[in-house]
Amino acid sequence: MSPWMSFMVRTLRVGQHELSSIDFSNIVGNLIQNYALQKFGRNIRVSLSDPDIIFYLEVRGPIFRLGVDLTGLNALHRRTYRAYLHPSALNPLIAYAMCKLSEINQKRHVLDPMCGSGTILIEGKIINPEIDAWGLDINPRHIEGARQNAKKANLNIKFETCDLADIDQLFQPGYFDAIIVNPPFGLREKSIYNIPTLYNLLIEKSKLLLNQNGTLCLLTPKKKLVIKILRAYNFIIKKILTINHGGLTSHIIVAINQDKTLKA
Repeated sequence: MSPWMSFMVRTLRVGQHELSSIDFSNIVGNLIQNYALQKFGRNIRVSLSDPDIIFYLEVRGPIFRLGVDLTGLNALHRRTYRAYLHPSALNPLIAYAMCKLSEINQKRHVLDPMCGSGTILIEGKIINPEIDAWGLDINPRHIEGARQNAKKANLNIKFETCDLADIDQLFQPGYFDAIIVNPPFGLREKSIYNIPTLYNLLIEKSKLLLNQNGTLCLLTPKKKLVIKILRAYNFIIKKILTINHGGLTSHIIVAINQDKTLKA
């Protein structure tokens, strides 16, 4: 921090307090100004539009946390490649996390069989530009949108219109090292299949298309159902992370294809 830098204070307040978020920001701002006056002999400039430093205050009941916001005023989930916006678009930060959990840096062939606007594969290709990335979706409008997004991101990703039930007709068994997918929740975007049928079909096809020790990573609010089906197809559950996604508690499930024996 220097006397020539500008700053602002942002406050998140959770719970009941006598003071508002603005009040808390003003108090912390005054303390920072007093510190600057003692250290530099002058106040430092406040900027609410383009600050050099953002101090972040979180007030939860009686607990106060103060830190420096490293992301700035532009949220990390905003991506410039989004030429086409899917009606239930996946948060790119979640897509990025799913790719990292799938250890995409160590993969060569990657599939998203219900790719929507292509967010997962675009994030994966940004992490590892060398992957052979394939995106499929039953909706040709989404496929065209995914192509637009990949083009804007300057990435080479193959997108094709295909029903989930037919994806094993496009590839040899065991072709993929990883399948990373966000199946429809059935809220904003409906599937032609009911939820149990959809998950069973997805996991059955993943079993066929993944190689030995291949990774299946999916996002779902139906944790118990998915785990039951995964175990029926001899997948080993490697990791489960619980997150809040679109106001809904969801789970990122990472599973490993241990053998090629089907047990429906």
